[in-house]
Amino acid sequence: MELIKNGLSFNEFNEKSWKIPERFQPYRYSLAAHGVGMADEWPVILLHPDFEYNHGGRFETNMVVCVESLIAEKGSESIKLETQVLVTENGVERLDTFPWEL
Repeated sequence: MELIKNGLSFNEFNEKSWKIPERFQPYRYSLAAHGVGMADEWPVILLHPDFEYNHGGRFETNMVVCVESLIAEKGSESIKLETQVLVTENGVERLDTFPWEL
């Protein structure tokens, strides 16, 4: 979420974002972020292993996106975290209020 800001291209986001270690890639979620709607709405920003199939675009002020996070390994359980954020001129503002536990 710290990377997202007005004008950042999806390609730049992909280049700068954390790369999932290869051993976890078979158990990843398919998206890094997506728009809000009934399904994974535009923009759909694929994770780096699949990014070659991504469309172009950039984050823009007043855009609301869901940022995804899931990582697992074979034989384990996992949980998917999804956080809605509003893109502002200075970064993002979290729209959810559910606390994260450490």
